[in-house]
Amino acid sequence: VLGWRRAFLAQALYLIEGGLFGTSRRAVRGTRPVDTMCGNDAGTLACSRKARQQNHGSPPMHPRAQELVSSLELNRHPEGGWFREAFRSTEQVARSNGGQRPAATHIYFLLEGCEHSRWHRVTCNEIWNAYEGDSLELAWLSPAWDRIERRVLGPVSHGQAPTAVVPAGCWQRARTMGAYSLAGCTVAPGFDFDDFELLSDHPEPRERLIGTFPDEARFLAGASS
Repeated sequence: VLGWRRAFLAQALYLIEGGLFGTSRRAVRGTRPVDTMCGNDAGTLACSRKARQQNHGSPPMHPRAQELVSSLELNRHPEGGWFREAFRSTEQVARSNGGQRPAATHIYFLLEGCEHSRWHRVTCNEIWNAYEGDSLELAWLSPAWDRIERRVLGPVSHGQAPTAVVPAGCWQRARTMGAYSLAGCTVAPGFDFDDFELLSDHPEPRERLIGTFPDEARFLAGASS
């Protein structure tokens, strides 16, 4: 009985700390995080399918989204969604804090209908570009926390445009408005996971978001939207 209880508690602790798709930030360094369940190889997509089946009947991944994950060799991202770095400049630039970063980096970023990009921030400007799929809603908090800026990315039409820029240091999140959205994200100076933070890891701003913008609290966690 004691052995069974220990096993049960260990499994519960794993799910709480890592989540079904959780990625330990301690394992994230460089440009390609290690998924705590699936690793970083071709088995990631198959593992994701299995996890989705276990997740109380989550809808299957859109066929085109599956194709993009495979053909672009995308991996799970700690903020949610799928990504792969496509470019990292060899030119180094000096940061105002005295450090150095590549002049720019660029990634492919995919969100499917059951996912969202959690509230997070990076220390540099981030340029989002819509590539294909459904429209994507991008939102970020103003530096004064007095409003949320929203942009809809997609083909040029009334109310949406293909590009938006999130100012450096602003908390941001994103969601697809349909079955899937493929975007490109360029960070300049270049991205490094040392510059990446999840809002949910910071108790004070987390509670402030919940109190000020309660409808946005669902984007704090990595659960399906």
